[in-house]
Amino acid sequence: MANLRIAHFAPFAPHMAGIYEAARDMVLADRLAGRTAEFVDTGATVGGVRQPGQIGAEDARPSSTLVTVDPLAVEGFDLFVLHDDIGNTFLRRNSVPIVGVIHGRPLASRDSGGWDFVADLAARSRVKRLITLWPRHVPFWAAVVAPEKLRALPAPLIDQEQFSATGPAHEFPTGLKGEFNVLVADSWREIDPWELLHGLLLAAPRIPGLRVHTYAVEGVGEPKRVPRCWDYVFQAMDRAGIRGEVCDRLTPASRAMDTVYRACDLVASPHVIATRIIGEALSCGTAVLAAQGNEFAQYTCQPGDPPAVVDALVSAWQSWKRYGRGLDGLVAEAARAFAPATFAERIGLIYREALT
Repeated sequence: MANLRIAHFAPFAPHMAGIYEAARDMVLADRLAGRTAEFVDTGATVGGVRQPGQIGAEDARPSSTLVTVDPLAVEGFDLFVLHDDIGNTFLRRNSVPIVGVIHGRPLASRDSGGWDFVADLAARSRVKRLITLWPRHVPFWAAVVAPEKLRALPAPLIDQEQFSATGPAHEFPTGLKGEFNVLVADSWREIDPWELLHGLLLAAPRIPGLRVHTYAVEGVGEPKRVPRCWDYVFQAMDRAGIRGEVCDRLTPASRAMDTVYRACDLVASPHVIATRIIGEALSCGTAVLAAQGNEFAQYTCQPGDPPAVVDALVSAWQSWKRYGRGLDGLVAEAARAFAPATFAERIGLIYREALT
C-alpha cells in the first residue's frame, strides 16, 4: 500500500511535546515506506490555552524537514491518522476512514481528558482502528475500545538518523564528568525518577568514578522552584561526590539530546514501557537500566527498591568495564526494534485493516 495518501493530525510542538515527536516520526516512517504523508497542525497548548494551527510551519532537522499543511490540502486523502482531537466540523466534511493513535499512558490520562478522547474515538464508526504503542496498556484501553478496533505495536519508532550511535558527544562541564556516567532524563509525570535516584545514590561507594547527570528537572535555575524532596537528594549526591549536571528541559538552541546520550555510559529510567528516552538512548548506542519487565533494557530492577537498583547498577558497571558502551552488541540489537522501516511495515498492516 505504498501509494496511500495519509494525513496526520497533531499539535506542532518541536522539542516540546512527546506527542509531536512521535507523530513527526510516523510521518517520516510513512514517507520512508513510499506513502504520501502530510502533517496538519491541530494547535499546540501554551499556558493551558490551545493555539491556532499553523500552516507552513517548518521543523528542519539533519534527517529531514517537516512542514505543516493546510487542512484543505488533505481533504479526500485515503486515511486520517488522529493523534489529537480535530473537532467534528472538519470530520463531517470528509468521509475518510480514521485510525487513532493513543499516545497517553492510562494512568496519566485519567485526569487529563485522555480517556474521554479515546472513548469518543472508539464509539465512532469511521474510526476503524485505535493503536497503542505499548502492548501492556491493552488491558486498560480494552475497557473503552472494542477488541476488533484495538491494536498494539510492540515498540514506538525513533528517528535513527538523528539518534544514532555516531555523531558528536556533549562535553560535561569541568569537574562534573565521571569515569562512569549515568543519565536520568525522564519527565516528571505519574512515574518519575525520584525513587530511582536514591538507589543511584546508594551505589556511590560501590562504583568508583560514578557520576549521575539528571535532566528534565523542573525549575532548575529558578529560585525555590525545585521541590525540596528532590533538592535533598541532589545535596546528598554532592556529599557523595556523584552529582553531575542537573538541567531543565533542553531546547535545540541549548543542547541536542542525542549528544548527551552519546556522552553517557548508561541511561537509567523508572519505566517498564519503552519511553522515547529509552528508545533514543538505545539508538544512540547507550545501554539502559529500567524497571523490571522492560524488554528492551539491558538491566532491570524495581526502581523503588534502592538495594535492587544498586545491584543492577553494579552489574551494568561491571559489564561496561568489560565490553564498553555497546555491551558486546546487545545495545545495537535492542535498538533495531525502534527502526523506522520496521515500524512502517508494522503500521502498514494496520492501515490495510482500516481500509478493507
